[in-house]
Amino acid sequence: MIVRDCVIIGGLVILRHCQVKIKIAPHWSGKVCTFTQMFALGWVMLHVVDQSPLYVCILSGFFTVWSGVEYVRQGWQLLKTADVHRPH
Repeated sequence: MIVRDCVIIGGLVILRHCQVKIKIAPHWSGKVCTFTQMFALGWVMLHVVDQSPLYVCILSGFFTVWSGVEYVRQGWQLLKTADVHRPH
């Protein structure tokens, strides 16, 4: 969870350094990621259901990785299409 956010912020810093115009728009996978993380956290902390949170945590992890990969992919596309000034 924290690693994904650090990667996203690091990517934004790199894009900004390369003077790439960034339009920040959330991807749906990031929204699902946040929802599943909060659901898993509530499941673990509140103990409403007396079952293992294993599958909920696996689902949360899956969407965390998926959204992280999607944001990296979007950043990579922005970097590839940008007019980055490279030293000759």
